[in-house]
Amino acid sequence: MYLYHYPDIWYEYATWHAKTGSVDSAVKVFQRALKALPDSEMLRYAYAELEESRGAIQATKKVYESLLGDGSNASALSHIQFIRFLRRSEGVEAARKYFVDARKSPNCTYHVYVAYAMMAFCLDKDAKMAHNVFEAGLKRFMHEPGYILEYADFLYRLNDDRNIRALFERALSSLPPEESVEFGSSMPRWLHAGVALYLYSYLLTSLNEMLTDRSKKHVSIALCLGLSDAFYLHAIATTFFMVKPVVCLQSSF
Repeated sequence: MYLYHYPDIWYEYATWHAKTGSVDSAVKVFQRALKALPDSEMLRYAYAELEESRGAIQATKKVYESLLGDGSNASALSHIQFIRFLRRSEGVEAARKYFVDARKSPNCTYHVYVAYAMMAFCLDKDAKMAHNVFEAGLKRFMHEPGYILEYADFLYRLNDDRNIRALFERALSSLPPEESVEFGSSMPRWLHAGVALYLYSYLLTSLNEMLTDRSKKHVSIALCLGLSDAFYLHAIATTFFMVKPVVCLQSSF
């Protein structure tokens, strides 16, 4: 068979059967495909989606379990997809129990924590649970800039500006002195821009509050920014709010 080891061909073939109304044939194609390409995660996800779409919950669960194996080599994506499946099929408690187990895996990345927290926040409308999950993740991923930004994004959704600032201060204080150049030079440029957005928002809030108390003349902030960004914020503060911000940073570019 030509193109036997190309997962895209198997996927297109199975999809064609499903679209023409022959779901059983599509299932058989996926089963053949996984014999040819047992390591293809893409085919397993597609197969699981097809089985779930026709109400075959136990068959879907077996597909996900084959992806997870004993959990030691499971990818973050497989954990996330299984948690979402469990919530849809068995409820919130089943998803929570699996998350508790999944986070013990050595291959559990911060993405699993973020996905579960946002599922609790957006689907279950449980902001407290989401906050607890993010806090638990800090013990393990405090040095992950991506995780800090995801947590900050969650706090931003809650309009919790003060805790956004506190979060960055905690992250910065946890770094060794030689690495505390506002997350260091390893932080990608796009992340600097994201952090700037949050802290700039906080700066404006703080300065607006200070307009009612002229005795406060200094604002001390630690920003993950380059010098050009610092001078820009300094100019805004001194020109429009008549206060003198003390920006504690060093260029990392």
